[in-house]
Amino acid sequence: MNSPAMYGFFFRWSIAFVSFFFTVRLSGQVSTKSPQQNHFQSYNQLDSHGKRHGEWVRYSEDSTYIRVMGTYDHGREVDTFFHYTHTVAHPICIQVYRDTGVCYTSFFDSENRLMSEGLYIEQKKHGTWKYYAIEGYILSTEIYDHGVLDGESITFYADSTIAERTHYDMGVLDGRSERFSNAGKRIELLTYRNGKRNGRAEFYNINGGLFISGAYQMGSKDSIWTYYDDLGQVSKVEDYSPQGRYKRRMELKNRSDKPKKKIDKPNEIIDINVFLDSLEVKSNTKD
Repeated sequence: MNSPAMYGFFFRWSIAFVSFFFTVRLSGQVSTKSPQQNHFQSYNQLDSHGKRHGEWVRYSEDSTYIRVMGTYDHGREVDTFFHYTHTVAHPICIQVYRDTGVCYTSFFDSENRLMSEGLYIEQKKHGTWKYYAIEGYILSTEIYDHGVLDGESITFYADSTIAERTHYDMGVLDGRSERFSNAGKRIELLTYRNGKRNGRAEFYNINGGLFISGAYQMGSKDSIWTYYDDLGQVSKVEDYSPQGRYKRRMELKNRSDKPKKKIDKPNEIIDINVFLDSLEVKSNTKD
């Protein structure tokens, strides 16, 4: 079977011509009335086994406009299918079949601008899909494996520089995830495992300088987190390891200048040790 990339290369240039050819043919032979109201003896035929064969035209439920037009070969879709809506005259979807259940598909907006394109296999997205902004540039690309995101997904700025790059493993974020400024400087680096942040984490300022570095352990901050100032000097260090969390809690509990803290209830005082313990529990929960 040919690759999705080969389908895209071959069919992109031919879609406009085929669309024009069938649009002219429709305008000359097909009205928006139902087949019973026109002479369509050559359309909507069945073979001896009751399967669709030849050119077929399907109408809306109220028979006011053509919904789908295409060709069948003994029940199998072949060649080009055009899908319409009542709001515009041009096709909103064009599907080019080359194998059973395999078609290269292009979607268009109300102004006939290409919005997305890619391969369908058995009605599921497969291979690389491209999505376009209304200005015409590629907005993003995604890789599918029979309907499931699997591989690298990339989002672009208008000048084609990368804005975001992520990786999926059978529908779940897994691996490196990066974000970039429109100047091409990295502003965020994260690592995922089974859909959760896990591993290296880095955040950068607008000039591309490292601002924060640390790590995650299955969604929670872990190990040493380092914070930097605008000159790249270390301004703060936080330890999110189990030992570091315990040490911070002990430091809070052992402060010698802890006052008694009044709470809302009248004539009731709570020991600051109890109060600090509750704060630490909340802090650990947030992390």
